[in-house]
Amino acid sequence: AIALALVDVAQLEHAEKQSASPYPYYVTFVMASRVDGLRGDSVGRLRNSIQLIQHQSDLHNVKAEVVIVEWNPFPDQPRLADALRSAVNHTASTPIRIITVAPDVHATVVADTGQTFFEFLAKNTGARRARGEHILITNADVMLSHDVFKFLSHQKLDRDAYFRIPRVELGSVFDPSEPLKHRVARLVSISTEGLSAQPTCESGERFCPGLYNEGVCERGFLGQERHEGHHGLADGLYMPAAGDFFLTHRDNFFRVGGYHNVASTTHLDSLLLCKASGAGLRQIVLLRPCVMFHQKHPVKDVDGMEVSDACSAEGEAAGVCRRRFVLAGWEL
Repeated sequence: AIALALVDVAQLEHAEKQSASPYPYYVTFVMASRVDGLRGDSVGRLRNSIQLIQHQSDLHNVKAEVVIVEWNPFPDQPRLADALRSAVNHTASTPIRIITVAPDVHATVVADTGQTFFEFLAKNTGARRARGEHILITNADVMLSHDVFKFLSHQKLDRDAYFRIPRVELGSVFDPSEPLKHRVARLVSISTEGLSAQPTCESGERFCPGLYNEGVCERGFLGQERHEGHHGLADGLYMPAAGDFFLTHRDNFFRVGGYHNVASTTHLDSLLLCKASGAGLRQIVLLRPCVMFHQKHPVKDVDGMEVSDACSAEGEAAGVCRRRFVLAGWEL
């Protein structure tokens, strides 16, 4: 059974005006990982992600922390803290915290699934230990544009909403050993020059955000005065990459119970959107110039074919790659 409590918007706004935030950080980035070589250099992609978060948070004065949940680490692999120690900027204002869920704890929830990693149980674990006023659930292979951090720096996020963002697939690998300033410059170049137009729809759909979300990224919030023209309480839930970016006030996250605490990884990220919408939270989709990038890594289908949104029509026609999985049931 799913128990949902409707959001009292007036009460939230009143509370917001009454006092300053009691939290030491405005936002906590929550992600799950471990050292396991998943889909290539997973630790390298995580290094890119946290280094850019630290750099951009400092640059735009975003009071942030990063919580990484190391779920069920393998005994024959290095611990995540050791693998990341040299990558972390220990003088940055954005701390990196690693919380380890030991194998014996994993053994109590694995049941008969045979799975060794529960992404959403891990993210719940991180969210419960977040010290930020807002929680941004993301993934270790995600990088965000400067404009996302400018958006956060306004510190005016709507309390009665959750935020989503379209994902852009990077066509090439970001080398974590490359100097950070070069990676930053490359990301800025892609953000400002290398993107096609943002597709929008008159009313938001499953794969197409509503055009009424325009301007939120630049302004830093939607605002109650714009509610009448914004259909985020009734439009289609924006589903792509639901587990890569989910941002809301911590009270909202816990009011809906976070992700379902079940031994599964299938569609729980999409289910969270349903729970949030059902609880009366407004869906706001950040449009460009806010961009979320997904770092390129190998993903194989059941027949060994590489699957990627970056696969071109020519590549798909030549049988080099495909854009969608053929595994039965994957698109459910």
